[in-house]
Amino acid sequence: MPDDVGVGDVLVYNDGGASGDVTYFFDDYDTGEAWDNSPQNINDSIASHAWQYFDGRTQLLNSNSRRLDSTNYGTITKVELRVHGGNCEDSLCDDMIILRPVFGGTTNGANYEVDDLPCCGTGPCDSGLKDWTAWHDITNDDDAPLWTWGAVEALDCDVVKSMVGGAADNTLASKVEIRVTYSSGSDQLAFIHGRTDATTYTVKDKDGNAPTETSGYVAVEVYRAYESLANWQSQTENDDINDNDVDPNKNLTTANTILNVACYGDGPDSTVVTITDWTTDADRYLKIYTPVSSSEVGVSQRHNGAWDDSKYRIESANIAPIRIGQNDSGVAYLTIEGLQIYLSGVSSNGYAGIRIRQTSTANHRISNNIIKSVTHASYVYAGIYNYVVPSGSEARIWNNIIYGFDGPAGRGIYNFDPDATAYVYNNAVYNCYIGYSASVGQL
Repeated sequence: MPDDVGVGDVLVYNDGGASGDVTYFFDDYDTGEAWDNSPQNINDSIASHAWQYFDGRTQLLNSNSRRLDSTNYGTITKVELRVHGGNCEDSLCDDMIILRPVFGGTTNGANYEVDDLPCCGTGPCDSGLKDWTAWHDITNDDDAPLWTWGAVEALDCDVVKSMVGGAADNTLASKVEIRVTYSSGSDQLAFIHGRTDATTYTVKDKDGNAPTETSGYVAVEVYRAYESLANWQSQTENDDINDNDVDPNKNLTTANTILNVACYGDGPDSTVVTITDWTTDADRYLKIYTPVSSSEVGVSQRHNGAWDDSKYRIESANIAPIRIGQNDSGVAYLTIEGLQIYLSGVSSNGYAGIRIRQTSTANHRISNNIIKSVTHASYVYAGIYNYVVPSGSEARIWNNIIYGFDGPAGRGIYNFDPDATAYVYNNAVYNCYIGYSASVGQL
């Protein structure tokens, strides 16, 4: 699997069931890329044939009969190619055809050597001696797409004459077929909980139990469960998961679990998230973080101490990219670790990279993040803003890099609420008008 697949991702697989296969054929070609003789005869019939003498000539077959069949037979488990043809005239009859899939009509796959063409005679070609070759499996070609029925319809194929011996044959080709094997079982979900290597993962269902068993299951694809932190909070799952339920129980104390929310560097997360309405305690809490270790993901999704657009980042100009509560219950126990947060605009007081404003007692951990901002000339804004919380609330803030809050009312870390205590240590706060500030709370 790709290096950026890791914990929290959703594996969609088929649970087995009845299997079968269906066969299609290529029925048109590119007139600008064709064999020299009768190229139109590679079609739906084996009665006639195209033929080619010179080495290396390619014919691009650019349409297949799947377009005439709208049936979804099930989950595709194998895709294969074969050709009906032969060799004639050279006594060795040893020339080959190369079948090269063209995925999506644009991406060349590997060369599949067809070396079992029958010999049709050393004199004039006897077309009656042509035959089908063996099937060639292209399912796991390095450039193969996710195999959907649409991907089969979009499949093209190069047919290449390849001379082997010192003397060339006339190589014949009548028809190229696609065989698609499928399973009609139903799709199931499993979540990646751990990684051993690029092909070995530990998976569980959404409740942490063993996923539905199947014999010879086929992975359909791996998806992010949610496409933004805001979608995770609202439990709006990835549309590609086909309405399967991936949403966790929001009462973590009842579920008796820690919920780890892994964030991946798939581009900017540009939707504000307000984290609220989760039931947590000191032992069963939320952790929003970027995976780092090889036991979680193939390549780290976390910055290396400097802003990196290839790693996870969330950015917004709407009050705060990350809001813990919005004058509501918020969440009691939350860890935010290893994110990049960009406050891209400021238009009133109270803006922040992370802003805490909740009615329930807070106990939060904020560490190893990079938080930056644009400059603003007048408004109060901060990297981390402990704004309004009940008595007894605490925030532990360490190992963060905070910069760019350099307007005349800008602050790096701002503990505003008199009921809040912030334990702040080992942060790099620079290019801020005020680095650390406590209006009336404890810092």
